[in-house]
Amino acid sequence: MNNLQEKIEIIRAMDKGLTIQYSETDGEEDDWEDMLTGELDFGMYEYRVKPNKNPDTTFQIGDKLVHIADEGKLEPEIVTVKGFTKNGDYLFEGDAIHTPVEAVDANYRNINDVYWWHVIHYKKEDRYTLAPTMMKLGEIKGWANETYEPMFSMGFRIPRGEENESRRED
Repeated sequence: MNNLQEKIEIIRAMDKGLTIQYSETDGEEDDWEDMLTGELDFGMYEYRVKPNKNPDTTFQIGDKLVHIADEGKLEPEIVTVKGFTKNGDYLFEGDAIHTPVEAVDANYRNINDVYWWHVIHYKKEDRYTLAPTMMKLGEIKGWANETYEPMFSMGFRIPRGEENESRRED
C-alpha cells in the first residue's frame, strides 16, 4: 500500500503527464499495468510511476548491487537500482546522487554474482561446508523443510574468474 508521500508523488507525476502504473495489492510481483484512466483508488490498488528502462546498461531497475571495493568487508553496503536519469545515469534508492553507467558497470556487481557466506536453517547444530550441504539439501528438498540463505553481514568475495586483473591473488 502506498504511503502518503508516495501518493503525493504519484499525483504530481500524473500532473506532469508521466505514465502511472497500477497493481492489485495481493502481493504478486511484476504484475504492473499502465493506468488508462485518471481515477485513483489507493485502497484497492498500489501505484507507481512507470520506470524508464535503459537497454544499454548491465543492471536493471530493482537489481541489488555491491561495490567491488567492499569485497571482504563486514556488512558491505547493498544499493538498489531505482531508475535512470534522462541522461541514462543510474539512480539508486535512498540516494539523490546519479552515477554514470560506465562507472557503475565497471565497479559494481549484482549480489547474485558474488560469493556470500550462508547460514543453513537445520534442526541440529553442526558445521558443514556449503557444497556437500547443497547436494544433501537437493536430495531431501521434496520432503524436508531445510533452507539456506546468504549472510550479507559477513561480506562477499568476487569469483576469481571475473575479478579485476589488477587485484592481488591470494
